[in-house]
Amino acid sequence: MVTPSQEPNVSRPTVDLAADLLERVTDHFIEHGVGDASLRPLAASLGMSTYKLLYHFGSKEELIRRAVLRASQRQVEEVRKWIRVSPSATVGDIMNAYWNWFLDARNQRTTRLLFETGGMALRASSMVPNALEPLLLGGIDLEEEILASAGIPRKERRALATLICSACWGLQFDLLATGDDVRTTAAWRLFARDVDERIERIKTGGAAM
Repeated sequence: MVTPSQEPNVSRPTVDLAADLLERVTDHFIEHGVGDASLRPLAASLGMSTYKLLYHFGSKEELIRRAVLRASQRQVEEVRKWIRVSPSATVGDIMNAYWNWFLDARNQRTTRLLFETGGMALRASSMVPNALEPLLLGGIDLEEEILASAGIPRKERRALATLICSACWGLQFDLLATGDDVRTTAAWRLFARDVDERIERIKTGGAAM
């Protein structure tokens, strides 16, 4: 058996090429969506053949699934970056930092992509296999980590993380559908303040709800 240290050097460029290709595919879908995605124009925009796309991803469905997961991972990475830069930030501070990021029209395209593929998965799960669960649970898992760092007991974390993420998805959908950034932002700021107050009550032995 070949150990990782014994792997030939040619494997690294292949891995890097696949990772770079996924980033480019993800960028394409964020910009153009996936509703009418076709491999031929996608391949042409990337300067390659449809054969090479299928070689790397196996199928159109797998290509979409991986690109959507990568788009979601970028959001997670952005949040983790804020946490590293501002380790003393409250949960509400982090929530507001994320919302500020989302208010940028360029970043809203990523969220549009996630909603678009989520709708596709609900309508025809064979189109984007297992697309919803990792996106939903990934956000909740990250929020649980943030709450754990804030000192929230395990028994409280999952429900509160689910509440925060569900409120975020609902307000994001509202803003994207109506364009009303003033109303939705005011609601989010209010909710972020309430979350910080709720956390203080939990930490001091008060009721969570």
